[in-house]
Amino acid sequence: MGKATDRAGARPVRLVVAGDVGARWRQAFRDKVREDVGGPFAPGVVGPEAERIWAQVSGAAIADPMNPFTLAEMQADVEALRRDLPARAESVRQQLAR
Repeated sequence: MGKATDRAGARPVRLVVAGDVGARWRQAFRDKVREDVGGPFAPGVVGPEAERIWAQVSGAAIADPMNPFTLAEMQADVEALRRDLPARAESVRQQLAR
């Protein structure tokens, strides 16, 4: 587990598909991403899910003698997820608005 990277300034991916099919496909893609950013991948959903998963696996991860990460590193990654998701979701929304 490494440090979270702020990619809010990253250049957006451009979809290139020709003609009318491309326009319809591009709109369907944007609609699905917009739906997911506001739904199952929304910060208010993903954050609590990450916490639930961490609570479920943390004991085994800490006890694992082969685990290369410290407890502090693992907890920092969970915290980074909770902290960075709102900014990432907003970045995706801004890119979709273009």
